[in-house]
Amino acid sequence: MIERPRCPSTALDQLGGAYLGGTVYDLATVGTPFERYNARSHQLSVVPVVQPATGSYGLALGGRF
Repeated sequence: MIERPRCPSTALDQLGGAYLGGTVYDLATVGTPFERYNARSHQLSVVPVVQPATGSYGLALGGRF
């Protein structure tokens, strides 16, 4: 029976490890960017509203709190 030689680590293996490490880091620190984004000031927007069934239109005020 012929034994196969062990293959050295390839660049693809190293990239896979870096990708996995980045994924673990992102999952571990996911709360911080979202908390910073949500801590910013509140935002109000004026948006158009169209109701084709009744033929009416107008404006609405929307917000992010």
